[in-house]
Amino acid sequence: MKCGDCSFEAAEDFSFCPKCGRKLAAECPSCGAAATPGFAFCPRCGTSLGAGAPSAAPAAHAPHAPYAAHAAATRPATETVAESDRRLATIVFADLTGFTSLSEGLDPEDVRALQTDLFDELRAALLRHDAFVEKFVGDAVMAVFGAPTAHEDDPERALRAALEMHQRVAALSARWQHRLPRPLELHIGVNTGRVVAGHIGSAAGAAYAVTGDAVNVASRLQSAAAPGQTLVSRDTHALAQNAFEFEPGGAIELKGKSHPLVVYRLLGPARETRGEGARGLEAHDLRAPLVGRTDEMTQMRDAVGRAIGGRAQ
Repeated sequence: MKCGDCSFEAAEDFSFCPKCGRKLAAECPSCGAAATPGFAFCPRCGTSLGAGAPSAAPAAHAPHAPYAAHAAATRPATETVAESDRRLATIVFADLTGFTSLSEGLDPEDVRALQTDLFDELRAALLRHDAFVEKFVGDAVMAVFGAPTAHEDDPERALRAALEMHQRVAALSARWQHRLPRPLELHIGVNTGRVVAGHIGSAAGAAYAVTGDAVNVASRLQSAAAPGQTLVSRDTHALAQNAFEFEPGGAIELKGKSHPLVVYRLLGPARETRGEGARGLEAHDLRAPLVGRTDEMTQMRDAVGRAIGGRAQ
């Protein structure tokens, strides 16, 4: 092999010229073409210059490098999907009675303004009780108590929100009375049951929602409720009966349900309220005072008094 600088004829297995020290050009073992020092592959045939013989053909299962790079570049990125979880939730559906007939006699701009006012009032009532407002559709709203944030008194929160929505819509009706043929009224359905909560779909920005039969029942209760009325399922009633006044509504047939459902009409807060913070036996208006612990209670009060006075112990 001849050195490109001093023309010295070096042995074939030399990598550097023994006369001037220059790195010798590599010769392709496949086609014999000379390659500039530093080349890893033959510029003529593509054979690796690091091997003494032509490189073996790529394995049958290995993709061609350019194709593999293109596939990696165009393959959709794996997205992290939030896990769904099962939980107990209270679902509220509220709908404006006769909205279609009301809209018929209004200018479209008035319809839009009425919807905006209505949604603002309903959202304010729901958020005040820490509901998750899942969606507004037309003149209706669906809200969830218990997902994604759960409280010990979610059924009670839902019913307080329902009563407040009725009050807010009555006030809204008074403001719009000169433009409406009749007063505005809501009909509301409330149900408590097991749901699956989480983001639906794997795309970025997928909506958080709850699914399950409990949602369907709440929707059917709303459809069955009379104007100005809130229909409550037996499950919700059982969890909130000590905080509200109800009227039995009997067993009613609901579309899509194989058996009649026992329902109750919400009348208002209980006349003898125990407060929103009542827990345990107090929520049922029961008391369990300590008996025979006079000495212990005295010691506890004395310790608290010393602590308040700055004497930690």
